[in-house]
Amino acid sequence: MPDQHSENEIKGALGALTTLSPDLCVPLPPRRISLGEAKECLVQWQPAGAAGEWRLSLTKRSESIDDTDFAPQTFQASIDPANQRARFEQAGSDTPFFAWVGGHLADIAADTRARQAKERVPLMARAQVSSRAFAIWEYIPHIVILIALAAFAYMFAIVHIKF
Repeated sequence: MPDQHSENEIKGALGALTTLSPDLCVPLPPRRISLGEAKECLVQWQPAGAAGEWRLSLTKRSESIDDTDFAPQTFQASIDPANQRARFEQAGSDTPFFAWVGGHLADIAADTRARQAKERVPLMARAQVSSRAFAIWEYIPHIVILIALAAFAYMFAIVHIKF
């Protein structure tokens, strides 16, 4: 675990996300940042389990799906924008990766914040639900078919029923 000095630096780097308005947060599609040597950093921004919390995950992994010997290294930050708090944890022991995270975290957090506004509009458009409960013009084809069936039944009953 990092010492107090680097913990303050990491929380400072996450400042762009802790000051984000909670009602403007939207999940982002995963991004990949190349680390060289056939390794990449997968960046994910998504809601966390607790209400109102968001999670920024940075995972070092192999670019090749065939590399099964590589153990992923993960840095996760839980952000609570409503209370402007951040806590983080690291899984793994890859010191160069966590040093890279410390150096690039402010840029990744700023980019994630900037992408919120761009991704919010299309996401809200996809999620929009119609508020109208009833529109008669949508049911016209159904009404025409029901009238035609009723007319057929009436004509069949008059022509074929003999008293």
